[in-house]
Amino acid sequence: APLVSIAAGQFHTCGVTANGEAWCWGNNKNGQLGSGGTENATLPRIVSAMTPFSTITAGATFTCARGKQGGAFCWGLNNSGQLGDGTLTSHSVPVPVKGLSGRLQSLTAGFAHACAVTERNEMFCWGNNLDGQIGRGDRESTAAPTLVKLPPR
Repeated sequence: APLVSIAAGQFHTCGVTANGEAWCWGNNKNGQLGSGGTENATLPRIVSAMTPFSTITAGATFTCARGKQGGAFCWGLNNSGQLGDGTLTSHSVPVPVKGLSGRLQSLTAGFAHACAVTERNEMFCWGNNLDGQIGRGDRESTAAPTLVKLPPR
């Protein structure tokens, strides 16, 4: 099946097919390929997932995807909470992002943080926040999605 979404991380690449399969290749030191191990892959390897995906995004050493039925799933390094599952435990297979079960309009990843916009136009971010990139006015990293509110103009 053809790819409908593709993303490049620091040393890995991933894509999603029209039927919702995710495939990743490249560096897998932190499980960012989602295939259940940490062996690098010079050819695309299917992501171990129980759910079909619609789009994919890649951070430096982790990957996230929007579920076709809703929610977000992430895998790879989780030292800053960038997988959004409420822990700092890394995973080499997709885990659901905590509290994001509905349909998402968008999902994007930075170096070690990620953000999503829900169908209610609410923005949530999680992960590394040492430069304030979570958008809540502090520099404390967070392992679960945090609502981001725009200040009045």
